[in-house]
Amino acid sequence: MHYLFFLIVITVILATCGGNSVLVFYEGERRTSSEVGTIEIGENIYLMSIDTLTRKYQAISKQYIEVLPGRHEIGVNYKSFKGHSTEPILLPFNAESGHTYLVKA
Repeated sequence: MHYLFFLIVITVILATCGGNSVLVFYEGERRTSSEVGTIEIGENIYLMSIDTLTRKYQAISKQYIEVLPGRHEIGVNYKSFKGHSTEPILLPFNAESGHTYLVKA
């Protein structure tokens, strides 16, 4: 019985401590969410580039990316039950302060 309680406690701790990984893609001190645009990477999406940062063979392993307002371009690969991309798909967009952009397939 104690073993089951211990297992439940550890599971809850791990679930709440995992946190979401954030890439702050600008210089200087971190700004509030109302001052930046946030890109959220959905399931089965692999961020390969953002503006000048490019990864050829390994995805950028962050779930959220904070960017300053303005024009940006991300490159993503996707994988789903219907197929996958072989080259990154380039997605240009204008980020606005306080907005979140969900990338999903």
